[in-house]
Amino acid sequence: MMPITLPFNIVSTIVLFFVSVVTEVLLGDGSQSAPPLLLKLINDVTLLVFALFVLFIVTALVASKVFMEIWNRCLSNIFDKRGITLNESYALCVLLVFVF
Repeated sequence: MMPITLPFNIVSTIVLFFVSVVTEVLLGDGSQSAPPLLLKLINDVTLLVFALFVLFIVTALVASKVFMEIWNRCLSNIFDKRGITLNESYALCVLLVFVF
């Protein structure tokens, strides 16, 4: 198994930060002071729903990939468990979101 290294931590942090910033810019911060950028850019409801769906899929895949890498690099070595695939990582992320 690959170890968790400083470059891995830096890249993972940058990727997750980038996804958070893009989500925040496009969807807004939840305040009613200004509409989100995505609503300003897209006037058609169908395109807006499609854009939100794509944003959700990309965010879910990035989070699942990072979770999978952390699991395979750290937890599988500590607890002597097998590595997991991207599909298993996605299922675990969905489960964790619904539980917590």
